[in-house]
Amino acid sequence: MAISYLEREISNVSSFIKNDELREAFRVVAKLIKEENQDNIELMCPAMKIDTQEYNIGEEHYCEDYEILTGSYEVELSGNEYLTLTEDERQAKVEELEEKKDELENSLDDEALTDEQTEELEQQLETITSDIETLENADFEYDEIYWNVTWNYFGDDIDLELASRLGLGVIQRNSDDMQFLTLLGCGMDLTPKIMAYQALRYGYIDEEFKHKLRDISYCKYVMHNDVFKEVMQELGLAHLIDITQERAEQRMQHFNERMNTLTKLREEGTDKNIVAIGAMMAFAKSQTE
Repeated sequence: MAISYLEREISNVSSFIKNDELREAFRVVAKLIKEENQDNIELMCPAMKIDTQEYNIGEEHYCEDYEILTGSYEVELSGNEYLTLTEDERQAKVEELEEKKDELENSLDDEALTDEQTEELEQQLETITSDIETLENADFEYDEIYWNVTWNYFGDDIDLELASRLGLGVIQRNSDDMQFLTLLGCGMDLTPKIMAYQALRYGYIDEEFKHKLRDISYCKYVMHNDVFKEVMQELGLAHLIDITQERAEQRMQHFNERMNTLTKLREEGTDKNIVAIGAMMAFAKSQTE
């Protein structure tokens, strides 16, 4: 696991101290700083600058300039079972059904079966065979890209399976075969999905995103519960979820109280510009508490 943002910053400062007495004094201060911030999720988060290359496809052309690598199979199996599957998931489902098919075919060899039992097994076999054909003949639907800016980290190939699992797309630039992450939605801040990829791929997140953890409920909402738990575990922050949530609720409560006060002042005839400035100050305060 990567070290926390706070630990890294303390280490950076310490590297500039040459005097032994000053170094010892700083060590004592650093220990106090770490103790004081041990439940600060932003500072305890493993975060550092990630080497990022952006590729804007706004003026590019699909197929000519880049290819989409990710997508899914939309299939309807027996019993009105609707599934959205990646390539790996589709193959796994086919293998699962093939095993069941083999078991049924072996069962049909049992001479002790009654006619009714044989008919029932044959019906099950027919259903499974049909589902296998549906899966094998399903059309692959490529992801629809909603955002022009895409990202590559450290020049690495993107982990396609991880990206798909997190609800992210992947494209490949034709000029150099470099792969880039892309968002598959818009209209809301999907940064937590990018954070999840960084955390599960590298064990830390970009330091510019660590403040997003203050709104822990939103991160959980965007990542979805299972992924959120996995990310928090990977970052070593699972023990800070509850206290971070509590602090977020306190910030919102304080913000609402300030806004209620400003509303009363406006109703009492206070200059609207002063009220507006007060509202901006209340918001700024809520972001730094």
